[in-house]
Amino acid sequence: MSYDDKTGKQGRWHKGALTTNFCKWLLRLLKDLPQDDRGLLALCRAGTAKLNAMFSCFFQGGFFLDKAECLYSSSCGLEFLATYCFMAQQMFDIGQPSLFPLYPKLHSMHHMMIRPRAEALEFGFSQNPMSCSCQLDEDVIGRVSRLSRRVSIRTVMWRTLERYLIGCFSVWKDCGLIRYKMCGKSVCWARVRVLLVEATTSTKLKCEEKHC
Repeated sequence: MSYDDKTGKQGRWHKGALTTNFCKWLLRLLKDLPQDDRGLLALCRAGTAKLNAMFSCFFQGGFFLDKAECLYSSSCGLEFLATYCFMAQQMFDIGQPSLFPLYPKLHSMHHMMIRPRAEALEFGFSQNPMSCSCQLDEDVIGRVSRLSRRVSIRTVMWRTLERYLIGCFSVWKDCGLIRYKMCGKSVCWARVRVLLVEATTSTKLKCEEKHC
């Protein structure tokens, strides 16, 4: 949690899984809390349920969503946005706009919800918005970052890449991305490692020249 004089209390985290767990916990919390006279907590719970349903549809779907998935996820997302905007107006009217700030990403999310619906009605399918998510990239960065903290600082680039490749090898092999043969016309792991060595050596020399 962070505390700021302008925006009040804010929760911040860096993992996508925490967002999923938080939304599930929030749904239960809003159900257990005593309800207010204006029914705002119930409205928040309904909006959270729509948001969870939207993400569930995206994560369970494939790279392309069929028409039913597009219309359902788009409807859930738009209902969440409508609920959030209504709550923002209510909090603004009572002088507490920081409780539901209107972030610019809400506008981006609105476009993300419109596109699947429009493409589904025209073509019968649409690309899953999660396919453009940066979660996979952030996960890779996090894993590489942990590796870099466990090697010598003098050879951090070299050793980090080597350890990363060791960890990736079995996964890539099982997925059929590489074929582990030391000779022949198949993609050769030895050749892949040679290319890596050449690339890292070039990078290492450039860094040494820069710091001379």
